[in-house]
Amino acid sequence: MAVTHDIGDPDDVHPRNKQEVARRLVLLALKRTYGRSVGVDSGPVLASNVRQGDAMVLTFDFADGLATQGDENVQGFEVAGPDRSFVPARAEIRDHRTIVVRGTGVSEPAAVQYAWRNVARGNLINEAGLPAGTFRTDDWQRGTRVIVAP
Repeated sequence: MAVTHDIGDPDDVHPRNKQEVARRLVLLALKRTYGRSVGVDSGPVLASNVRQGDAMVLTFDFADGLATQGDENVQGFEVAGPDRSFVPARAEIRDHRTIVVRGTGVSEPAAVQYAWRNVARGNLINEAGLPAGTFRTDDWQRGTRVIVAP
């Protein structure tokens, strides 16, 4: 799966930059199907998460040189406590593979999610410029709200 939420258009399912979509798919195919050495073929992928006090520490594979697009603050993370209510979180890159995430008012973090919205707004990338895909660290059942018209 090639991650493309960073080059998509929330109002159009067809990304305009089709060459970049193709490039990302080619990297995956060359390395994983044909065994060619192409360097990094994926954006950062969550490898582990550990709670440390009021923070969640996330470690990533395919992540040497974690950065953000445009050198902005890390965006797209949310954290939840035992109440399972997600709030926007501050995320800081600690080193080349690790991010520390804290949520305002969440003293006992239980779960983290990244770009887990209909329109993803995450900006985490690796040194190859490939974006991290959406993820969540919990396995909580999330209900679907059904609205019945009168």
